[in-house]
Amino acid sequence: SQRVRIERGILSKLKDSIELFRIDHFDLHKPLGMRLMGHCVLHLRSSDASFATVMLYGVPDLEKLADTLRECSLRERGRRRVAAEQGWQALGRRTGTPTHRFRLPGIYGPGRSALDDLKAGTARRIDKGAQVFSRIHVDDIVRVLEASMAKPNPGAAYNVCDDEAAPPQDVIAEAARLLGVEPPPEIPFEQIGRAHV
Repeated sequence: SQRVRIERGILSKLKDSIELFRIDHFDLHKPLGMRLMGHCVLHLRSSDASFATVMLYGVPDLEKLADTLRECSLRERGRRRVAAEQGWQALGRRTGTPTHRFRLPGIYGPGRSALDDLKAGTARRIDKGAQVFSRIHVDDIVRVLEASMAKPNPGAAYNVCDDEAAPPQDVIAEAARLLGVEPPPEIPFEQIGRAHV
């Protein structure tokens, strides 16, 4: 698999790596001093608990590298998704079992929603810049599965999601409005990342 190799230390070296598809977010920071020198800092945020945040700096053409890493990460995720779907279809062919593909976004439902998080006092409005996501209620997933079973279409792929993708902080703000409460303060994603360093 594609990996980002990390080397740390001056006298003694520590080498690690992180799978590229695990990197969720790329942030470029250009503090004035670095910008004057033609440099920047690249923050990589990942789902890998041992490397929640990795900072790269002192690398020539770091902006170009950030774009390349982002493209490679998206391609690798897509490649893995396609491979998994093909694997399920191959299993269906071998066993004579019809297969369907259901691609799901963020799932919410009883006890697992922005409304519940606000009521419990655990909701956070994390600003991830231009990131948006779709959601689906668990009952809607059940309805889609029931409809598929009523009229099967073996080999079909379904993107099961709402049609109003939204930034995560907006979902929390709307839930607060519906409950008639003040939304929690908006937190830049960069501050969340620092808590994991």
